[in-house]
Formats: sequence, structure tokens, C-alpha cells
Amino acid sequence: MRHLLPKDVERVFIRQFSTADMPVLNLRISSDRELSGAFDLLDKQLKRPLERVEGVSQG
Repeated sequence: MRHLLPKDVERVFIRQFSTADMPVLNLRISSDRELSGAFDLLDKQLKRPLERVEGVSQG
């Protein structure tokens, strides 16, 4: 691969990753209502139950 790069490139960094490490679910919550107490509600009613599902990571 290095032979394909310009000669003045000094360093090459290659990172390997697995798509299995990427989140498969991202949520964004919005509302016309006041959301000051929403964090605790969402944490208890949504996040924690999802994390208890076998195979779900606590990212």
C-alpha cells in the first residue's frame, strides 16, 4: 500500500476495527414539553431495560 502513496508521506497509520463494535441503535429524543426530568425517566424506562437484554453492550 505504501508504494501507492506520495513519496513525501512520512507516516502511515492503519487502524483495524470491526463493525460489530459500532452501535446499531442511536436515539434522539425531542418534545414540545419541558424535558428537565426526562433523563431519569429515559434512563430507568428505556436505557436500563435495553442494557439488560442479553448481548447488548453498555456503551
